[in-house]
Amino acid sequence: MLAKRTIMKLLEFISFRILVAIFALVPYWKLYILSDFSYFLLYHVFGYRKKVVRDNLKKAFPNKTDEEI
Repeated sequence: MLAKRTIMKLLEFISFRILVAIFALVPYWKLYILSDFSYFLLYHVFGYRKKVVRDNLKKAFPNKTDEEI
C-alpha cells in the first residue's frame, strides 16, 4: 500500500512539473488571455462562488455601494 501511494505522489509531482513547464513557455500575453477567458467562464457563465466573491468584496470595502462593487 505504501509503494502504491508513493508511486501516485510521484506521478502527481511529475504531472505538476510538466504543467508548470508548459506554462513557463507560454508568453505572458497569452497567459493574460487565458486568465481573462477563465474568469469569464468561471464567474459569468458558471457562476462559480459568485455569492462568496460578493460577500468578501463587501467586507473588504464596507463604504462602497453595490453598484461600485
